[in-house]
Amino acid sequence: MNSIQRNFVMNLKNIPGWRTGRKLVVFISDDWGDLRIDSQESYGKLLAGGIPVDRNVHTRYETMATAEDLETLYEVLEAFTDKNGRAAVFTPFTIMANPDFDKIRESGYSKYIAEPFVERLARSPEGQKTWEAWEKGMKREVFLPEYHGRDHLNAPVWMKALKNVDERLHFCFDNRYAFYQTDSMSINPVYTFYFESEDDYLFLENSLKEGVDLFQDAFGRKPDVFSPPNGMFHRRFYKALAEKGVTTISASHRRSEPDGKGGLTTGKCRFGEVSVEGVSHYISNCAFEPVKDDYKGPEITLKQIAAAFRWGKPALINTHRVNYVGSRNPDARAKGLGELKKLIAEIRKTWPDSEFISAGEFAKEMNASAKIEAK
Repeated sequence: MNSIQRNFVMNLKNIPGWRTGRKLVVFISDDWGDLRIDSQESYGKLLAGGIPVDRNVHTRYETMATAEDLETLYEVLEAFTDKNGRAAVFTPFTIMANPDFDKIRESGYSKYIAEPFVERLARSPEGQKTWEAWEKGMKREVFLPEYHGRDHLNAPVWMKALKNVDERLHFCFDNRYAFYQTDSMSINPVYTFYFESEDDYLFLENSLKEGVDLFQDAFGRKPDVFSPPNGMFHRRFYKALAEKGVTTISASHRRSEPDGKGGLTTGKCRFGEVSVEGVSHYISNCAFEPVKDDYKGPEITLKQIAAAFRWGKPALINTHRVNYVGSRNPDARAKGLGELKKLIAEIRKTWPDSEFISAGEFAKEMNASAKIEAK
């Protein structure tokens, strides 16, 4: 897009739906808890085996956060306060489990078995220290988790493929990598909530509910907000979310929805729209991904924030975990944190009346005002 087209779209998508008179800044950060690459050793073996894991920043840099990752992120967030004296806050949308490769192999690839991320974390050398860092962030109210799903993987698609004789897929499995797409797969396995049969749907519905229970076990409360991995979702799942106490879902104005028969349709969502099950929608309107190869500075994000505020919308800033973890590449983390510091400083300078809140707090604000308007 040229700059005129980009500015038009930036403003257009903020016009419909719920509005607020407050300048709310919400940092929404997906993929915490996900273990995309098991280790740098696995990465090297995959790359040497011809798996192009170097082409995407999520496989090139990402891993579970360490205590050092979290503490350095908190330092940046707590370096700034809003008009109310509150520090900047991240909402880590958390994947609650990853494939248990050993147990899946033991089952003869007949059963998908998930390992909760807190159990995987506990097995790591600094697991206790890292979990204590999570708890510090929550206590200091700069790191307040919400729900990203039990899995970031489409287990039905992956498990069907594993039953085929595909050397490259099993090579990836042996190196604990679950995101390789074979020719037999109907879709890339990163699209967690794609389904093409009733059995697939029921599996995914159960995983959605189980993930909420894992969230409650880990964090001592139920999540308020759900963000579907890679955006694909279907309204049929809303009943399960509502039954589990989830009030709000991240969506796009237009999103891909599985038709249950192997195809996709386009669903439409509106900011503040409430489903028949009572689940509200919000539409993210800003993006900040400083370690991506095409990143050119915080200016585009600042323009997106300006457009959001112009139309009475909160600035809902998507910024993935990959930008802030550095055990595999400390330079990438340093860049992400440095650019985040620049962005927050410019937000405070440009909009001194802005307020930092979490996604859960924003959802409660939106839902409360929507109820008032509905009376």
